[in-house]
Amino acid sequence: MRTNKFLSLILCFVCCQLSAHKFGGSDSYCGVPIDAYSPASKVVIATSPIQDPGYYREKVNKYGCPYHPIISLISQAGASYTLGETPEFLSLMSPATSFNIQWQFHHAFGLRTGFGIGQGKGAIVAPEQYIYSFPFLQHNSCVVMDLANLIGGFKQNRIVHPYMLAGVGVAYGLSNREAEPYMFELAYYWEHYFFTFACWGLGVDFKLNDVISLGVESNSNLFPDEFNSKKEEESPRDSQFNLLFSISFHLGKRYL
Repeated sequence: MRTNKFLSLILCFVCCQLSAHKFGGSDSYCGVPIDAYSPASKVVIATSPIQDPGYYREKVNKYGCPYHPIISLISQAGASYTLGETPEFLSLMSPATSFNIQWQFHHAFGLRTGFGIGQGKGAIVAPEQYIYSFPFLQHNSCVVMDLANLIGGFKQNRIVHPYMLAGVGVAYGLSNREAEPYMFELAYYWEHYFFTFACWGLGVDFKLNDVISLGVESNSNLFPDEFNSKKEEESPRDSQFNLLFSISFHLGKRYL
C-alpha cells in the first residue's frame, strides 16, 4: 500500500513538472485558457514528448477542445419565384442576389444579417395576361442552426453542414412603374413602399477547407398583401421563394 502511494506521488510530481514545462507557467495554451481543457486534454499535453504546438491543437480537439467562434462572409446569387395566378411558372421568376455576414458564436447556432437586391412580379390575367415586375432592396436578420453539429456534436473535419434558418426583415420597393397602366385595377398600387416580412429556409454548406465553403439554400419570404399590389381574398399574404447558390469565406478557424 505504501509503495502504491509512493508511486502515485512520483507520477503526480512528474506530470506537474511536464505540465509546467509545456504550459510555460502561462494561464493558456494554444490560445485557450488552461481551465477550458478537459482533464484528458491536459494529460495529452503534459505527457506527450512532442513539442510541435500544431500537434497539440489537433490532439486536444479530439479530447474536448472548445469550439472557436468565427465570422463568415457569404455571397449568394440565384433565382426567385413570386407566387401568382399565371399558369406560366417561368414568367414569374426573377434574379436574386444577397450579401450576408454570419457570426457562428456556437458550434450549432449562429446569427446572420444581410442585404439583398431582388425583383418581385405580379400578373393580371384578364382581360388579357399582363406581367409586371418591380425591384426592391431588402435587409434581414436570421438565426441559423447547424443541424449536423446540433445532432452529432462539433467535428472539425466534417465536410457537409445542413442547416435551417428563420428570421425577419424589411424591404423597400423602388419602383412600380410597370404596373401603372393597371393602377386603377390594383387594390394596393404603390410607387414606393416599405414592407416587413418573415423568412425561413433550409440549406447545406460543403466545406472545401477552413476558409472557403460552397452552398445551396432554399428559402421563403412571407410579405404582406400589398407586395404585388393585388388584393387576395383567400390569402392575405404574398410569398416569394428563392433558390440561391453561395460561396462563403470564413474568418478564422472553428477550432484552435
